[in-house]
Amino acid sequence: MWELFINPSNLFFSVSLCFMLFLGIFECLLLLIGFSTQSFLDQFIPEQIIGSQHPDLEINAEQSGLLQFLDWLYLGRIPVLIWLIIFLTVYALFGFIVQAIFYHFTQSYFPLWIIAPACLILCMPFIRLSAATISKILPKDETTAIKLEELIGRTAHIF
Repeated sequence: MWELFINPSNLFFSVSLCFMLFLGIFECLLLLIGFSTQSFLDQFIPEQIIGSQHPDLEINAEQSGLLQFLDWLYLGRIPVLIWLIIFLTVYALFGFIVQAIFYHFTQSYFPLWIIAPACLILCMPFIRLSAATISKILPKDETTAIKLEELIGRTAHIF
Protein backbone atom coordinates (compact mmCIF):
# COMPACT_ATOMS: atom_id res chain seq x y z
CA MET A 1 0.00 0.00 0.00
CA TRP A 2 2.80 2.42 0.87
CA GLU A 3 4.41 1.73 -2.53
CA LEU A 4 1.29 3.12 -4.18
CA PHE A 5 1.78 6.47 -2.43
CA ILE A 6 5.51 6.85 -2.98
CA ASN A 7 5.69 5.59 -6.57
CA PRO A 8 6.85 8.35 -8.98
CA SER A 9 3.88 7.60 -11.26
CA ASN A 10 1.56 8.71 -8.45
CA LEU A 11 3.40 11.90 -7.57
CA PHE A 12 0.53 14.28 -8.43
CA PHE A 13 -1.96 12.24 -6.42
CA SER A 14 0.32 12.06 -3.39
CA VAL A 15 0.97 15.80 -3.55
CA SER A 16 -2.75 16.47 -3.93
CA LEU A 17 -3.60 14.39 -0.89
CA CYS A 18 -0.77 15.93 1.17
CA PHE A 19 -1.85 19.44 0.18
CA MET A 20 -5.42 18.65 1.23
CA LEU A 21 -4.19 17.37 4.60
CA PHE A 22 -1.97 20.46 4.95
CA LEU A 23 -5.01 22.68 4.31
CA GLY A 24 -6.93 20.84 7.02
CA ILE A 25 -4.13 21.22 9.55
CA PHE A 26 -3.62 24.87 8.60
CA GLU A 27 -7.34 25.62 9.00
CA CYS A 28 -7.39 23.89 12.40
CA LEU A 29 -4.45 26.00 13.54
CA LEU A 30 -6.14 29.16 12.27
CA LEU A 31 -9.33 28.10 14.04
CA LEU A 32 -7.44 28.01 17.34
CA ILE A 33 -6.21 31.54 16.71
CA GLY A 34 -9.61 32.77 15.54
CA PHE A 35 -9.00 33.27 11.83
CA SER A 36 -10.08 31.52 8.63
CA THR A 37 -8.97 31.55 5.00
CA GLN A 38 -12.47 30.87 3.71
CA SER A 39 -13.48 34.47 3.07
CA PHE A 40 -10.05 35.18 1.60
CA LEU A 41 -10.47 32.47 -1.05
CA ASP A 42 -14.07 33.39 -1.89
CA GLN A 43 -13.00 36.75 -3.29
CA PHE A 44 -11.39 35.00 -6.26
CA ILE A 45 -14.70 33.68 -7.63
CA PRO A 46 -15.73 35.62 -10.77
CA GLU A 47 -18.80 37.81 -10.25
CA GLN A 48 -20.52 36.23 -13.26
CA ILE A 49 -20.64 32.87 -11.48
CA ILE A 50 -22.02 34.37 -8.28
CA GLY A 51 -24.60 36.37 -10.21
CA SER A 52 -25.81 33.32 -12.11
CA GLN A 53 -26.81 31.68 -8.81
CA HIS A 54 -29.49 34.31 -8.16
CA PRO A 55 -32.42 33.99 -10.57
CA ASP A 56 -33.76 37.42 -9.56
CA LEU A 57 -30.73 39.17 -11.02
CA GLU A 58 -30.63 39.61 -14.76
CA ILE A 59 -27.21 39.37 -16.31
CA ASN A 60 -27.05 40.40 -19.95
CA ALA A 61 -23.50 39.27 -20.60
CA GLU A 62 -23.09 35.81 -22.05
CA GLN A 63 -20.97 33.50 -19.94
CA SER A 64 -17.83 32.15 -21.51
CA GLY A 65 -17.20 28.44 -21.73
CA LEU A 66 -14.85 28.56 -18.76
CA LEU A 67 -17.43 30.32 -16.57
CA GLN A 68 -20.09 27.80 -17.60
CA PHE A 69 -17.71 24.97 -16.75
CA LEU A 70 -16.93 26.46 -13.32
CA ASP A 71 -20.64 26.93 -12.71
CA TRP A 72 -21.23 23.31 -13.74
CA LEU A 73 -18.66 22.28 -11.11
CA TYR A 74 -20.68 24.16 -8.44
CA LEU A 75 -17.77 26.50 -7.76
CA GLY A 76 -19.91 29.52 -6.85
CA ARG A 77 -22.48 27.54 -4.89
CA ILE A 78 -20.23 26.33 -2.10
CA PRO A 79 -17.28 28.09 -0.44
CA VAL A 80 -14.03 27.87 -2.39
CA LEU A 81 -12.15 26.21 0.47
CA ILE A 82 -14.68 23.39 0.66
CA TRP A 83 -14.66 23.03 -3.13
CA LEU A 84 -10.85 22.90 -3.11
CA ILE A 85 -10.86 20.16 -0.48
CA ILE A 86 -13.40 18.20 -2.53
CA PHE A 87 -11.32 18.66 -5.68
CA LEU A 88 -8.03 17.60 -4.10
CA THR A 89 -9.56 14.60 -2.35
CA VAL A 90 -11.52 13.30 -5.32
CA TYR A 91 -8.61 13.81 -7.72
CA ALA A 92 -6.16 11.99 -5.43
CA LEU A 93 -8.49 9.11 -4.60
CA PHE A 94 -9.58 8.69 -8.21
CA GLY A 95 -5.95 8.57 -9.35
CA PHE A 96 -4.91 6.12 -6.65
CA ILE A 97 -7.86 3.84 -7.39
CA VAL A 98 -7.16 3.81 -11.14
CA GLN A 99 -3.46 3.15 -10.55
CA ALA A 100 -4.18 0.37 -8.03
CA ILE A 101 -6.60 -1.35 -10.40
CA PHE A 102 -4.18 -1.05 -13.31
CA TYR A 103 -1.33 -2.36 -11.12
CA HIS A 104 -3.47 -5.30 -10.00
CA PHE A 105 -3.89 -6.47 -13.60
CA THR A 106 -0.54 -5.52 -15.18
CA GLN A 107 1.95 -5.26 -12.27
CA SER A 108 2.95 -1.80 -13.52
CA TYR A 109 1.61 1.73 -13.20
CA PHE A 110 0.45 4.16 -15.86
CA PRO A 111 3.10 6.78 -16.69
CA LEU A 112 2.64 10.07 -14.86
CA TRP A 113 2.26 12.15 -18.03
CA ILE A 114 -0.72 9.99 -19.11
CA ILE A 115 -2.54 9.34 -15.86
CA ALA A 116 -2.41 12.81 -14.28
CA PRO A 117 -4.30 14.69 -17.04
CA ALA A 118 -6.58 11.72 -17.71
CA CYS A 119 -7.65 11.56 -14.08
CA LEU A 120 -8.08 15.33 -14.01
CA ILE A 121 -10.61 15.09 -16.84
CA LEU A 122 -12.28 11.86 -15.74
CA CYS A 123 -12.81 12.88 -12.11
CA MET A 124 -14.73 16.08 -12.94
CA PRO A 125 -18.19 14.42 -12.85
CA PHE A 126 -17.35 13.00 -9.42
CA ILE A 127 -16.25 16.43 -8.23
CA ARG A 128 -19.52 17.90 -9.49
CA LEU A 129 -21.54 15.16 -7.79
CA SER A 130 -19.70 15.65 -4.50
CA ALA A 131 -20.04 19.44 -4.66
CA ALA A 132 -23.75 19.15 -5.48
CA THR A 133 -24.26 16.89 -2.48
CA ILE A 134 -22.37 19.25 -0.18
CA SER A 135 -24.26 22.29 -1.52
CA LYS A 136 -27.55 20.70 -0.46
CA ILE A 137 -26.24 20.11 3.04
CA LEU A 138 -24.60 23.50 3.68
CA PRO A 139 -26.83 26.28 5.02
CA LYS A 140 -27.57 29.14 2.65
CA ASP A 141 -27.23 32.86 3.36
CA GLU A 142 -30.44 33.65 1.56
CA THR A 143 -33.80 34.89 2.71
CA THR A 144 -37.16 34.87 1.01
CA ALA A 145 -38.64 37.49 3.35
CA ILE A 146 -37.93 40.35 0.94
CA LYS A 147 -36.64 40.57 -2.60
CA LEU A 148 -32.99 41.26 -3.28
CA GLU A 149 -33.73 44.58 -5.02
CA GLU A 150 -35.37 45.94 -1.87
CA LEU A 151 -32.05 45.67 0.00
CA ILE A 152 -30.20 48.09 -2.25
CA GLY A 153 -29.33 51.31 -0.44
CA ARG A 154 -30.59 50.16 2.96
CA THR A 155 -28.89 49.53 6.27
CA ALA A 156 -29.33 46.03 7.65
CA HIS A 157 -29.60 45.08 11.30
CA ILE A 158 -28.79 41.46 12.07
CA PHE A 159 -29.98 40.09 15.38
